[in-house]
Amino acid sequence: MANKRDTAAQKRARENRAQREARQARTKAASTPRPSRVAPAAKPGAATGKRVGRFGAPGQPKPPRRPRLGDAPVDVETLQGSYIRRLVQVPGGSQVTMALAISALSAFLAATGKSLAPEGKVLSKKVKPTRSLIDAYSVSGAALRVLIPVAIIAVAFALGLSPKRRRVWLVVTLLLALVFFLGGVIYIYFLFPLGLMVYGLYRANKIEGPQPLFGGRGRASRAATDDGDATTESVDEG
Repeated sequence: MANKRDTAAQKRARENRAQREARQARTKAASTPRPSRVAPAAKPGAATGKRVGRFGAPGQPKPPRRPRLGDAPVDVETLQGSYIRRLVQVPGGSQVTMALAISALSAFLAATGKSLAPEGKVLSKKVKPTRSLIDAYSVSGAALRVLIPVAIIAVAFALGLSPKRRRVWLVVTLLLALVFFLGGVIYIYFLFPLGLMVYGLYRANKIEGPQPLFGGRGRASRAATDDGDATTESVDEG
């Protein structure tokens, strides 16, 4: 009988031990956060503020931007290649070239697009445009109207390698803006070429420095030459 009681006691002890271990395992599992609840680890270099490279290398510096055409002042006389190749190397020349190309497309859209109200009516919320320039003025009349902005930009393109190109671009931009604001709804298509001319002039002034109008640089250079001559004469007299 004693053996049977010992065996039963051992069995209960094993069961109690197993229950305790099961409770401990459940408690440990409940206290451990799930992987989905764990906050993501900070990226390398976040604490130091350094940029992390493309492949995760901490502290890798940002590579410099590759220089592009028109990013630096150039000597026009030393440029080689075709006219367009030389022009795009001049600060602002790429924008003028793009403005001319896009203005040709804008002229086609302005001539064929439905931008005019029916004959004898005025555009309004109730009156929608139903006619194009070709419908209203024939092909020759429409071409005469839409080619005015193209001709203005063509002047900027043709004189893009001139020493006074920036003054020409300024006058062309002002004329194009005048045509855009006073020409009516048909010239809305030339908004993007006008923006390119403004941006090209801005880049030229930013890279090459501000240029005085109406011969200011020439007067400054002549004044410097006169000062140099006067200094030389005073030295000779001394």
